[in-house]
Amino acid sequence: FEKLPQYSQEKEPHPKPGEIFLEIGQLLAKQGQYARALGHVHRASSAYRRLNDPTGICKSLRNLGVIYIELGEFEDAEIAYGEAIEIAQNSRNHILYADLNNNLGAIKNMKGDWQGALQCYQVSREVYEKQGEVRKSAYTLNNIGITLSERGQYDDALVNFIDALKVAESIKDAPLSLILNINLTDLYLKRGEVLEASRYCQNAFVYLSTEKLRN
Repeated sequence: FEKLPQYSQEKEPHPKPGEIFLEIGQLLAKQGQYARALGHVHRASSAYRRLNDPTGICKSLRNLGVIYIELGEFEDAEIAYGEAIEIAQNSRNHILYADLNNNLGAIKNMKGDWQGALQCYQVSREVYEKQGEVRKSAYTLNNIGITLSERGQYDDALVNFIDALKVAESIKDAPLSLILNINLTDLYLKRGEVLEASRYCQNAFVYLSTEKLRN
């Protein structure tokens, strides 16, 4: 990837410089070279802004947010996601808008802002349902359930987990079904309902063995 920009300068302009810089930034971030990664993602953002490419700008901002989270800079991550959400909304990219709200919800959860997290998840879920994104809606219900469970709101958490599990099973999404059975096991243990916990724990074992999943 690092050879591509130089090659493009020598031969002809490459049509996707932002994409190249993003790829390099992502690889550097995975190696823990966050300062260099930030530099390349900022270059990607600049390239996409010159092209007036809202989707590319949002991708860059999302990657910035991921790196900031790794660095523990949650405020900067929120700012990056906030700008990306506004751009996605203005460009009517509904799925990206929902995805970004989901990511922002996770950041708010990390900060301990569970009410803010729930608001982001609810916005995301509503958009997914309107757009017919059944799978993503189910994953969001799981996120809502986790947040409620951590706050001790077990009854509401249970409703979200069960609704999500019904969807996961109907679309045969084994990884999500596994996650939900694990979360339901944890929830029933918190409620002191050991038999129910055991049932969902056994379901999780079945998914691990029959679907050859790793978790």
